[in-house]
Amino acid sequence: MNWDALIRALTVSPENTIVALVAFSSILVVGYTIGNIIGRNHQKEKILDAQIQLRNTEKELKSARSKVERVEIALSRGEEGRGVWDLEHLRTPSWYHRRLNNSPAHILAVANLKGGVGKTTLAANLGVFFARDRGKRVLLVDLDYQGSLTGLVALGADLDADPEPEVHRVIGGGAASGNELHLLTHSLQPLGGLRLLAAGYELTVEEDRQLIANLLAAEERFSVFNLARYLSAPEVKENFDIVILDASPRLSAATLNGLFACTSYIIPVRPSPVSNRSVAYFEKQVVEAIRPINRDAKLLGVALTMTVREGAEGSRDKTFVDEIRQNFAGRTGEYGMLAGAYPDGVPLFDTRIPNLAEIGRGIALVGGDQNSKTLLTSFCQEVEAKLENQ
Repeated sequence: MNWDALIRALTVSPENTIVALVAFSSILVVGYTIGNIIGRNHQKEKILDAQIQLRNTEKELKSARSKVERVEIALSRGEEGRGVWDLEHLRTPSWYHRRLNNSPAHILAVANLKGGVGKTTLAANLGVFFARDRGKRVLLVDLDYQGSLTGLVALGADLDADPEPEVHRVIGGGAASGNELHLLTHSLQPLGGLRLLAAGYELTVEEDRQLIANLLAAEERFSVFNLARYLSAPEVKENFDIVILDASPRLSAATLNGLFACTSYIIPVRPSPVSNRSVAYFEKQVVEAIRPINRDAKLLGVALTMTVREGAEGSRDKTFVDEIRQNFAGRTGEYGMLAGAYPDGVPLFDTRIPNLAEIGRGIALVGGDQNSKTLLTSFCQEVEAKLENQ
C-alpha cells in the first residue's frame, strides 16, 4: 500500500479524513467484537472440556472407591472365616443344574483346606483302584498348582517326565471339552489306563487372575463353573465312568471349580488340634457357600489318615475323633450350623490309614508292601460301597 498517497488524500480532504477515521474505528470495533466472541467461545469449549474431564474423573474415582470397598469387604469376610471370594452374589449359569444329565456317574473330590493330610495319596490310590482293579474308565484331575498328583502318578507310571500341565486351560474356560479331551489328558497304561489332567505353576497365574476379577467384579463370575461345564460335555460321559479331583489345600479358583463340579467329596484329616479345626471349618464353608448352589455335593465321609494304633498317641486319635463328632453335631458355637446338616452325625470311614512310610512314599497299590496295599484296598472298597449307595 502507498501510505504517502493515503496521507495526502486525507490531508487534502477533511471529509475523507472523517470517513476514514469512522471506517477505521468501525473496523476496530468489529474486529474487537469478533475476537471477543471467538475468545468467549474458546473459553466455553475449554470449560466444557474441563467439565467433561471432571465428570470422567469422578466416575473413575467412584469406580476405584467401589473396588476398594469390595476388597475391604472381601478381607472382612476372610477375617470372619467366610473366605475372600464373593460367592453370595454368584449367578448360576442356566445349564448348571442340568449338567449331571451328561456328566459321568461320579465326580469325587478329595479336599481339605489343610495340607499334609494325605489328599493326593488317597486320590492317586483311588484312581488306580477303580481303573486297574475295577476296570473303570477313570479321569484324575490335579487341581493344585504344585502338581503333587501329577508328579505322583508320573512316578507310579514310571514316566521319564511329568505330563504337560493343561488343567489351567480348563479352569480358565479356554478348553472345549469334547474336541480337546484326549489332547488335554494323558493316558497312563501302567496304572490301569486311567487318564490324567495335569497341573503345573501355570495354574497359579490363572487362579490369581480369577480372584482379582472376582474381587473387582471385572467380568462375569462364571469362572468357578468352568470345570463343571467341561465335565458336563457328552464326550466326557462317553469316555469316563468316574472322575477323581485332587483339590489344593486352600479355597482357590481351582478348588472352587472342583467343589462346584463334584457330586461327592471326601475330607482326609490327620488327627491333631489344627486338623480338627480345619475339617470343621472346611465343611462350614461347603455348607454355607457351596451346597446352596451345588445341591448334588454330598460328603462321602471323613477319612482319618496318619493315625497311630497303640499307646498315648492312639488315645489322642480317639480324642480327636470325639472332637470331630462334637463339631459336626453342632455342639460348639462356631460350628453350630453343622447340626442341621448332619442330624445323624459325621460320616466317618471305618478304615484308618496309619502313619506308614510305605503309604506316603508313592502309590501304595502299585509299589507298596502287602500291609499298605491291604489298608488302601480296604479304604477304596469303602469308598466304592458308599458311591454305589448314593
